Amino acid sequence: MTLTGPVTIEGKTFSADNFFTELEYDVEQGFLANGVPMRQRKEIVQKVGAELIDRVTHLPASRWPDVIGVLTDALDQKNILIYARDPKILSLIDAHNWSGRTRSSDGDYLEVVDANLAALKTDGVMDKRVNYSVDMTAPSGPVATVTLTYTNTNRVIDWRHTRYRDYVRVYVPEASQLISSTGAMQNDKHLTGGAVVPGTVDVMHDLGKTVFGAFWSIEPDESRQLKFVYRLPSTIYHLSSPYTLLVQRQPGSNTYLTLDVLFGKKVQAADPPEEMSERGDDRYRIKDWKLEKDQTFRVW
Repeated sequence: MTLTGPVTIEGKTFSADNFFTELEYDVEQGFLANGVPMRQRKEIVQKVGAELIDRVTHLPASRWPDVIGVLTDALDQKNILIYARDPKILSLIDAHNWSGRTRSSDGDYLEVVDANLAALKTDGVMDKRVNYSVDMTAPSGPVATVTLTYTNTNRVIDWRHTRYRDYVRVYVPEASQLISSTGAMQNDKHLTGGAVVPGTVDVMHDLGKTVFGAFWSIEPDESRQLKFVYRLPSTIYHLSSPYTLLVQRQPGSNTYLTLDVLFGKKVQAADPPEEMSERGDDRYRIKDWKLEKDQTFRVW
């Protein structure tokens, strides 16, 4: 809509600024006031989409580079995913990392996948911070810690936002071994009389990765932490070669990443580079990296 301008459907105007708010209200609340049957409440989504497609296809040729730029950014960030049944076409999509496929990695790997469990549209008001630290000097092998700090910035429960109920899965290198975990919950506090009842962690294997899964819940105006400590396979790092970490972004998520990797030897170079104030020691630190797309970190 930043390219096409506002779209008016059935007397309601949708713009780049109000699109999500207005559309969510229409399909969750507004349809009742307008006498729209429940089964037809989402038809407006199709109508808005059809109008947008018509607008885009009728833009002058001089605006095509702008359209391609917007689409390419959305594909690179995996806000748009593509699937094809033709293996040749799908392999081309995979080559550009536009399919959402879980990727293989010879080095370290991390992906945090949230599953909203009847929490309405609360993902849109969650502040999600992922802290990943690794101690390469641990005698028994590299030890990693993933700390999730999620804050529910909404202060009230209403038709759009509520407590954030989440089953989270943390994908890590295959053969990683869970050492400990804190923060998992049995259920949300609304269903446990206001008490935080500790839950369990599921250890699974999926898509060539080891997976740690747990339920937790964050009330409005509350911040909570969920932590996983695990031993990485020794094969992910050798002193004679660079350390690589592939962090995959869950499509559609808004996450900030902080890294702190202790090597026990002076860091010579890194991509992306550290801030100047962090250089010159045996750690690689990156703070509050906005994870807009999959990111590979390399440290020598």
